[in-house]
Amino acid sequence: MNQIEIKQLEKELEALEGFLDEDVHFEDEIIHWVSSCAEFFLRVGLNDIVISAFINFYLLKKEKRNTGILSYQVKKMGNFEVGELSYAYEKIEESYMAKVAFTIARGILKQKEEEERLVPIWIIRQLSNENIYQNIVSSLELIEENYQDKNADGLLKNSITLLENILDLDTELSGEKLNKKIKELIKNDEKKELFGIGKEIVFALDNSRLVRNIKGVHKTRPMKYDIPFLIAVSNAYLVILMLEMALSCGEVFEKLNNEK
Repeated sequence: MNQIEIKQLEKELEALEGFLDEDVHFEDEIIHWVSSCAEFFLRVGLNDIVISAFINFYLLKKEKRNTGILSYQVKKMGNFEVGELSYAYEKIEESYMAKVAFTIARGILKQKEEEERLVPIWIIRQLSNENIYQNIVSSLELIEENYQDKNADGLLKNSITLLENILDLDTELSGEKLNKKIKELIKNDEKKELFGIGKEIVFALDNSRLVRNIKGVHKTRPMKYDIPFLIAVSNAYLVILMLEMALSCGEVFEKLNNEK
């Protein structure tokens, strides 16, 4: 399931929820809505128990009521009710069961959306609050856009930019050429500790320079063959992994925050 499909499902979910905003419905409308919800929940992957409970809640039920003076019959479908002298069902209360089902469905879609992303959404959220990290956030957003569009060239280009932006967080590395920054990381354990990375990550970044050099931003003539998309994804993932490690166990962000 790709991002476009997930967005379409989210729109469907919103439309189905909107049915409950109306206070009056006819019986055939409720039946059609319940059927549509059940079919939607199946496509999303909702648990069978939840789907069954939802359907059972909206099954047609008849009740005898007595006011002490007269008795009458009402028909109920979930949180909708109609009397003997009326044709339209009125909403008598909010539907706890529907809210549970829709909340679970929304959670499943959010999880699917996260699984389909290359860039974890939590990184963008964490860095978006600070203006000094906007260049990193912009690179991350472009990388995700390139990934969804399967744009290998854009993915490679913006991965290089992201790596530059991450390494520039260290003022001693800022302004240097990329290959010199990486060489400094290789030989300087304090720099590796600053970014929370081990030598394996640095060596992997260094080994990926061949691809970066061949398909660089400043190429002088068009290449006959494109870099495969999976290679571009691997390069991007490696840089994002470095950023995750810097945020999780590095010192560079804490150092910058202390300097503000």
